[in-house]
Amino acid sequence: MNFYCSQRVYPYLFLLGNCLTWYGTTELHNETFILLLLVPFLLYYRRATFLVFLILGSCFAEYAAFSQQQWKIPESRVTENYLLSGKIEDLPAYNGRIVRLRFKLLTINYSPIGSNKSIYLRLSCYRNCPNFMADQNWQLLVRLKPPNGYMNRVGFDYEKWLYGEQFKATGYILTSDKNQLLSTHRGVNSQRQIIRNHFIENIKDPVVRGSAIALTIGDKSYLARNHQQMLANNGLSHLMAISGLHIGMSAIPGFILAGFFWRRFGFLQRFNCTQFQWLFCLVPAIGYTALSGFGLPALRALIMLLVFAVVHLWRHSISTHSRFCLALWFIMLAQPLAPLQLSFWLSFCATAILIFLSHLSLPKNPIVSLIKLQSQLFILLMPIQLLLFSHVSLFSPVINFFAIPFVSVILLPVLLLLVVFILLSLPGTDYLLWLAEKLLTGFWSILTTIEPYTEAAQYTVSEM
Repeated sequence: MNFYCSQRVYPYLFLLGNCLTWYGTTELHNETFILLLLVPFLLYYRRATFLVFLILGSCFAEYAAFSQQQWKIPESRVTENYLLSGKIEDLPAYNGRIVRLRFKLLTINYSPIGSNKSIYLRLSCYRNCPNFMADQNWQLLVRLKPPNGYMNRVGFDYEKWLYGEQFKATGYILTSDKNQLLSTHRGVNSQRQIIRNHFIENIKDPVVRGSAIALTIGDKSYLARNHQQMLANNGLSHLMAISGLHIGMSAIPGFILAGFFWRRFGFLQRFNCTQFQWLFCLVPAIGYTALSGFGLPALRALIMLLVFAVVHLWRHSISTHSRFCLALWFIMLAQPLAPLQLSFWLSFCATAILIFLSHLSLPKNPIVSLIKLQSQLFILLMPIQLLLFSHVSLFSPVINFFAIPFVSVILLPVLLLLVVFILLSLPGTDYLLWLAEKLLTGFWSILTTIEPYTEAAQYTVSEM
């Protein structure tokens, strides 16, 4: 194996080292850092370079875990009340009358938190909830506890989810006169709040409303659980989560517009057309990622797109696999807790499989080629889905064959154009809203019609 081939193995070894730490033990072992002393000696032996990246990956995960546990609420103080001040970092999530906040802590009992890292809390309000809005600074009287929860080997692991989202504690807001709004700022989340409020006020159908909100700003809290389960049964959950498909499709209009501008305006022709297109397509992709609240799946997709764009801008001839490895490096360094998230593994495996399949010969007919690609992707992803979720929809390749083009080519452009019209208060907003409602109503009508067949086509692996 030559050096060029071997260096593409390094990110996988680094990821494997991560997994040995995250999934190999539940306790921190500081002794792992002692292995770093071996790295200079191992670098002298070329064949031991693989071991170096394995050690570095494991130590990097240990450091991330150590940083995550630097600030925590002791179990002995869970009955105490705390007066906090901080900022609502994301859109408030509503579940009936319950409101949940991602709260960035600034002070606790009037004292600074004393940490260089951002401290995030997951706070719930059960009664007498104020009108919480994104980008507001609040003083709140709360009761906190460590971020513990039910740990499930199969299904949703709440404790792991809290850890992956970097929540240092959970708690609930107490009814008190001390709860005060301190200040309000205008940022990206404020714009997301405007979009969500517009849909809430103007869309009556709760299913259509929840879908529109999920596809535009990445907030799935308005999509009922039974409809989320329907999506899962059809293998369509990925369509309602802003991720690689959505970010990639949002970049296409920018690519097309850049080509149009390049041909129409002579002063732009001093630049290479393809390079200008790759640079310009990042604008809508970054904008859509911001609309999603810089959610982790969307951010990973943006990193992948940035790597591919930079390679084209530099005019370097790098294989698709090498670009994927480079993107994997950036993702792991930017998101140390990514291996704890199911979305990371699904997107990572799906992209790797697509790169592998792209090297195989495909039929010249695009329809036949798409059917073959979809079938191969489904077969290769099936073991991973069974391992993670213990069930898979055998009908999902057929549904995805029609649903993916509909959502990505028709529905998503309409919704994104509607968002632009809403934010700029342009005429024609009502017409686009009507069109989006009709498209979403038709989408859910079809899913409801075929639901009995998709439920019968579920393959489940029983737990041993």
